[in-house]
Amino acid sequence: MMERRIITIPPGLFAPTQFDWDIDWRAQSAGETGDGVTRTVFNAFPRWIGSPSVVLVHSQIAAWRAIRAQAQGAVGVYRVPMSDPITYSPRGAAPEGWIDDGVPLANGQRLATGEGTSYEPFVRAKRAEAAGAEVIRIDTGGQSVPVPGQIMSHDDWPFVLTSATRLSGTIYECQVQMPLRRALPLGARIDLRARGLFEIASDGTGNPAYGASRVSSITVEFREWLNR
Repeated sequence: MMERRIITIPPGLFAPTQFDWDIDWRAQSAGETGDGVTRTVFNAFPRWIGSPSVVLVHSQIAAWRAIRAQAQGAVGVYRVPMSDPITYSPRGAAPEGWIDDGVPLANGQRLATGEGTSYEPFVRAKRAEAAGAEVIRIDTGGQSVPVPGQIMSHDDWPFVLTSATRLSGTIYECQVQMPLRRALPLGARIDLRARGLFEIASDGTGNPAYGASRVSSITVEFREWLNR
């Protein structure tokens, strides 16, 4: 089987103006029975889909073009930051400058480019969970309050909270969908700004065409990569 290159999209580059992340449950109608009952067949694994719209300006256009070239059309796989500002925005929690310029190194300095490492907020699993679990416990460390509808991820596998109940202090019990698709070890990192691995629907999606204004508006059709 061909090994597919994974290209990480920097969160600072990919700042959507439209958000439509959704779970495709892959259901198909099998018609109605004689007594009028509708039958539904689920014959494929559910997956996340989305078509975020992004505005790129000047040098961002070139940066996105380079990322697309690395992916070689539909051959590559994109690691996508699944921005969802109505449930969590790292800009409100991060120290000044960390979102735009990155996290400084341990000595307080940044790289020669003037940038730091990417700011990726996360919480920890309070207990181990087996693959397929629909309830998890997390320790937020006091940096956030989880809310129903929030998208999180573990090891690039996204899931959405359907409920969040505070047990004590910073410990919350959360019901999730999709059910965990990988085991969750005790203390494992859970990303508050979810990330997922996605294929594009076609080679041409997201082509950053632009005019004299040097501004490009793109929409990229993503579907989750499950064969990993």
